[in-house]
Amino acid sequence: MTAKGISKDEYFTLSDRWVPDLLHEPVWGGRISGDSVAQIVEKGAKAFRIDWLSRALPPGRRHFSRGVLMSQITLHASTKRPQGSSNARRLRHTGAIPAVIYGEGVTPLPVAVNAKDFRTAVSGEQGLNSLITLDADGKNYTVLAREIQRHPVRGTVSHIDFQVVDPNRPVVAEVPLHIIGDAVEVRHADWEVDQQMFNIDVLARPDDIPNFVEVDISGLTVGSSIRIGDLVLPKGVEAVADAAVAVVATHAGRAAKPVAVAGDAPTE
Repeated sequence: MTAKGISKDEYFTLSDRWVPDLLHEPVWGGRISGDSVAQIVEKGAKAFRIDWLSRALPPGRRHFSRGVLMSQITLHASTKRPQGSSNARRLRHTGAIPAVIYGEGVTPLPVAVNAKDFRTAVSGEQGLNSLITLDADGKNYTVLAREIQRHPVRGTVSHIDFQVVDPNRPVVAEVPLHIIGDAVEVRHADWEVDQQMFNIDVLARPDDIPNFVEVDISGLTVGSSIRIGDLVLPKGVEAVADAAVAVVATHAGRAAKPVAVAGDAPTE
């Protein structure tokens, strides 16, 4: 696993984009395979002798929380932010992020949250699916971070939509897919495994949203595929997309020899 091909400028861009949804990207820029973004950031920091933790964490924190109970996540928000694009730019320069609270039966409420506090709130295993108690100047809202807007160049978070949710009612959430196992038969035939989906939309109560869904490719054969309907989902979790959509497929590699694929018509 290496960070080969990343320049120092690109490293800074990546480290500034330290948000949990990037932790599951298997490829960044089409040049990194096998390393998570977390590993690339840490390795890049060592290569360039940069204290990456000071760029990613609030003062006093030396590690990212893992497995934080969702009921313990509280984020403070200010309801006194001025409106307008110029005011929003000034707000970002102070280390805050403009945001809005919305939801069923809730009048949209403009707020502002501290950027590093937000990263901390969503740095647990649930990532952006973390259930957050948003303290808006004394009034609490149970929310999920939904629409995340980023700067087109730096990639830093520029705006957040917080959706008010009922912890007892199912919501749609995007969950990363993790490939596990070794497709031995496919590999021995010099075929290749082609991951066609990297995330999946699921319907579940906020407390039941999985951190990720595993896709076991051990049983893959030449010409076969794994579809959404084949995935093993936790209890209380349903896939939103069509069950027939392929998650993983196989295709012949450059050195592959002709192989009889199940379903192929015999040739004379």
